[in-house]
Amino acid sequence: MGLPIYQGTRIRTNPTVTVGAYSANQVVGGIQTLTNAIRTASAYGVLQSVTVVDASGQKPQLSLFFFSSNPAGGTYADHVAITLNAADIPFLLGKVDLATAAYDSIGAGGIVTASPVGLLLQGDASGNVYVVATTTGTPTLTALCMTFNYGIQQA
Repeated sequence: MGLPIYQGTRIRTNPTVTVGAYSANQVVGGIQTLTNAIRTASAYGVLQSVTVVDASGQKPQLSLFFFSSNPAGGTYADHVAITLNAADIPFLLGKVDLATAAYDSIGAGGIVTASPVGLLLQGDASGNVYVVATTTGTPTLTALCMTFNYGIQQA
């Protein structure tokens, strides 16, 4: 049996966010679907990096929760406090935190990268992985200001 062949993919999301002030523990942009993050339903991948570009310049502290199935039992809508449902817990793969202090300024905005992450990912039957971002601060966001880039090594 040969060694597995690895390939990488980069998935970008640009979720719609509510224009205005957020409170701590509110979801930023709703559920993000990382389409085809995993090549096949029975395979795994490794999250290598997460880069967030914030055009609003708020540099929000974020917690990113990764799920192997679409989390449907809790509250994951944009600009609403997150409520994790017990039915979603078996599909929770892990969490990545991005601190405000880690951002670099770029023009009027900010950019932050977490790397290497090394979080093992498993997708649903279509190979999708789901992410819910929450803020732990109180940023005031502007329309389409958040871009998330996920670097995934696929087996």
